Amino acid sequence: MRPQAPLNQLFAERPPCVVVARFPAQCCRTLLVHGLDSPRPPCCCEARCLKKADRAGVSLAADQTAALWARGLIRGRCAVRSASFQCGSRHNNNHNHIHNPSLSSRSDQLDEQLLRELGLAVSRCELPEKVKHSPEQQKLKSPVGSTPGKLAEAPSSRQVTSSGSSSSNDNNSSSNNNNNKSSSSLESRSVSSTKRKFNSDVAVEVLSRLLKLRPTSGEEQVSAAFAGETELFLSDPILATQVIAGLAKHRLPELATQVLNFMRRSRVEANVIHFNAAISACEKAGQWQLALNLLTKMPASISPDTRSYNIAIAACGKGGQWQLALCILHSMPSPSEVSFNAAITACRLGGQLIRALSLLSQMPLARVMPDLISYNVAISACERSSEWQLALGLLSGMPDAALAPDVISYNSAISACAKGGRWEQALGLLGKMPVGRLEVDKISLNAALNACSQAGQWQLALGIFCDMPAMKLTPDVISCYNAAMSACEKGAQWQPVLALLIDLRLASFSPDVISHSAAISACEKGRQWQIALGVFSQMPEMRVVADRVSINAAISALEKGRRWQLACALTSSMQLRRIAPDLISFSAAISACEKAGEWTLALSLLRNMPIVRVTADLISYSGTLSACEKVGRWQLAFAFLQDMSELRLVADTIASCSAISACEKGGQWQKALSLVRELEGQLQASVIGISAAMSACEKGRQWELALNLLSEMPSRRLAPDEISLNAAISACEKGCQWQQAAHLLNNMHLASVLPDVISFSATISACEKGRQWQLALGVLNTIPKMRLLAHEICFNAAISACEKGGQWRQASGLLSDMLASRLSTDEISFSATISAVEKAGQWQKALVLLSSLPVKSVTPDEISFSAAISACEKGQLDFSRDAIDSARSRDVASAVVNKLLQSGEEQVGGILASEIDELVADPRISTHIIEGLADHGMPHLAAEVLASMLRSRVEANMIHVSAAISASEKAGLFCPTWP
Repeated sequence: MRPQAPLNQLFAERPPCVVVARFPAQCCRTLLVHGLDSPRPPCCCEARCLKKADRAGVSLAADQTAALWARGLIRGRCAVRSASFQCGSRHNNNHNHIHNPSLSSRSDQLDEQLLRELGLAVSRCELPEKVKHSPEQQKLKSPVGSTPGKLAEAPSSRQVTSSGSSSSNDNNSSSNNNNNKSSSSLESRSVSSTKRKFNSDVAVEVLSRLLKLRPTSGEEQVSAAFAGETELFLSDPILATQVIAGLAKHRLPELATQVLNFMRRSRVEANVIHFNAAISACEKAGQWQLALNLLTKMPASISPDTRSYNIAIAACGKGGQWQLALCILHSMPSPSEVSFNAAITACRLGGQLIRALSLLSQMPLARVMPDLISYNVAISACERSSEWQLALGLLSGMPDAALAPDVISYNSAISACAKGGRWEQALGLLGKMPVGRLEVDKISLNAALNACSQAGQWQLALGIFCDMPAMKLTPDVISCYNAAMSACEKGAQWQPVLALLIDLRLASFSPDVISHSAAISACEKGRQWQIALGVFSQMPEMRVVADRVSINAAISALEKGRRWQLACALTSSMQLRRIAPDLISFSAAISACEKAGEWTLALSLLRNMPIVRVTADLISYSGTLSACEKVGRWQLAFAFLQDMSELRLVADTIASCSAISACEKGGQWQKALSLVRELEGQLQASVIGISAAMSACEKGRQWELALNLLSEMPSRRLAPDEISLNAAISACEKGCQWQQAAHLLNNMHLASVLPDVISFSATISACEKGRQWQLALGVLNTIPKMRLLAHEICFNAAISACEKGGQWRQASGLLSDMLASRLSTDEISFSATISAVEKAGQWQKALVLLSSLPVKSVTPDEISFSAAISACEKGQLDFSRDAIDSARSRDVASAVVNKLLQSGEEQVGGILASEIDELVADPRISTHIIEGLADHGMPHLAAEVLASMLRSRVEANMIHVSAAISASEKAGLFCPTWP
């Protein structure tokens, strides 16, 4: 039988089984501290060893056994186990045990020796705080066989009984020397481990002192933190690495640099690892200047390694210094894939897509193959620059480079498609992820939601959002709810946005300011200013502080709802909220004032913008110009145009048209034409601007200039519309150019423009001024054929044309048509008709028309009376004055009848008392009153009027009584009830 192997050899041959004898607790702690440094997984035959120890009478603790195994007290390889034990079948998944007596005996011998030598090793250990060896303990170094007394606690004193015990005792003498060497090795290893732990504690203490200092502390304060520990750092430079790494973790590059300087002054050995740790601190804190300073000022005895360059490149990338990052990369002797990846990341952060792709293509030339990180960073650079085509190209080229895209690759490509507005490609990539056995996460769905949101595909966005529970993904407030709400907001779908907001609250989530801003903006686009204001007012209840975006959305909603008072009040309250209003705030408030015609408030808001350091833009000036245009403030319009030119703002279509329209409403046709000429070189005039200038010429009776502007529109590449053609016809009408007006009306179809009622009325008015009554009637008859309804202006112009042409029958017929069509007749209609019959000497018709004016609720004017008097004079009638008085009495009676109909029987006396003078002076008025009440079927009022006349001093005759009886008969009463 061969001699027994020493302890180390046993550990190499045997599997890592843990057999712990019964020894004091302090020895267990010592073993935990001074154990071997390379832990191994538990051996399959641990149960067999424990069983052996149990037969030997050794008491084992499961927790101590596991702890000693975790610290790697015993190391070995399970490959040799098959030669010693029969438990290797568990490692090889073979459950067939073959019993061999010789191997079993050898196993028993090894177990006995392991127990004995392990007890010897444990007996030499003390507490982990200090490792000392007393003279008594030094005697333990003698061979096992020479110190039988000291082995009373060793496995030999525990009466280990096995089949190979005799052979084990015979081999003890030959292995004593090896056992002594093994014990010495364990003892020195225990001392070294205790020393390392003590030094580590010192490093932690020094680091805690440094963390209490300010980042800008000086050399003296840093030196004080190392007080009394300098010698320890001189003996173990690893401690300085731990201190600098701790400072890097806390992002304190200044203190890390001071520690390096302290090491130089104290002659503590500094190596490249110390500098790398300091450069890493600079990289984490974003101090790229300090990182480059450390890299370039390394001592001559220290050469920067690849890690030094890589960290410096990353620091420059985070600081936006992509040029310096590329310079460092090109200065490296042998850059690695990490170096290229850091440089590509720097170019991505700096927005240098072309350079990032160039670095990716240069990697094979530098004998460095791109990895997955390289492609992911390049795709992210494409996403950052919205180059979705390049992103898809890189993604599709990854299999050619023997790389499989991961979730990050797809997410970056989907985001690139989202920024490029390619929602179809984004959804296609999302569908390919399960095919590549990639799990779709929230980032993927959020990117797809953003793609649908950018394209206005709110239905698809809601579909993706609703499919998240099926994918076992719980939507959160930031990435999913807000993205879905934003998609619906851009589609002006305020109902789904409010539903999502309510669902967000019911799901025990806290809606943030982005959620509320999206809801308010959606209501603003849907013109639901009340709901938008309600959501805004609920933000304090949800403990959400409104920001500038949410306030601007609320102001825009109020502007759409024409609530200029609330819009101005909300804009003013922004300063109380300590939020400075921006350009959007002022522009929305100015637009609200412009729509309400509050030009003074709009002007005040525009002038207050420089006070809060906000520069007015084109939209602000355009809104103010439009407000001034509505009130005809052409002087202010010109002043604002001058301010815009000083600010180098080119007037757009809205601003220029507003200024021209202001001149038109102010009657300044010369200014309007000058603006058209001035703006011709800067901005092509629009149809609205040309139409406003033509309208200004029409008001100034400059029909030739209006026609010139109309003829210049094709050369300006402008097509005339209804407004411009109507302005030209109106200008011809004011200039009594009926031929030109009729020509324009007939040629409107050539410009693919259908004439409207304004076109026909302006043409009829032009014919009226040119005394072309036949043409006026022809144009009037054309209106129904165009499926249009002629209004009062058309009929009045036609009646006036017939009056000037002496066609009283046509004029009377047109007036009858107006009454039959239930069009509102006015004094112009009747006065023109009376003038027409007056010229024909039809005094009877004139009197009938004059007397019917009160019945039609039309107050006769001076023209009507003059025409009626003139008709009577031409008929040589002496009672023309009586006719006029009769018409006047009917007018007074009609007013009294209206009052009686609106009041009642109780107030008849009071109403007649107020008109007592008129009733006494002209008895015909009371007769007309009773007749009017009879026409309205009010016999009781008629009887009450008659009774009031009898009670007062108004004379009542049989005519009044007959009128009252007639009223009763018309109402179907046999006999009126007299009061």
